[in-house]
Amino acid sequence: MSPFILVLLSATVPSAATLTVDPSGAGDFAEIQAAIDAAQQGDLVFILPGEYIIREPITYRGKAITVRGRDGARATTIRMSPEPADPARASVVIFENGETEGAILEGVTIRGGKGTWDPRSRERLGGGILCSMGTLPILRSCVIS
Repeated sequence: MSPFILVLLSATVPSAATLTVDPSGAGDFAEIQAAIDAAQQGDLVFILPGEYIIREPITYRGKAITVRGRDGARATTIRMSPEPADPARASVVIFENGETEGAILEGVTIRGGKGTWDPRSRERLGGGILCSMGTLPILRSCVIS
């Protein structure tokens, strides 16, 4: 009788993290973009209620992550500053790096976007949210005004 060896391989699958954004500074991050930059594929960026005034557009940087307002669009607003860092790039959220259906924006109000200048069409596009060619993000329960 020949002996045989049974080898069990255990693959570890990393679990998604939840990164909390709180404007008071009590969460993991005080700013949404900082949380997105730290997020890994599949993570949840959980935004606590409040108004977040930004000077540069929020961008997912090609990541398949969810950015979700904890208490929904009535309680969580992302607003472009009256003085954006670059007036030619003043959309509130820009999907521009091949984001797929794994890039989800949910339960937030988007306000104050001035659009991003497009030299090809010679006009401003996407005041609130700009989705470049080849991006397929999912937007759920958002208000854009």
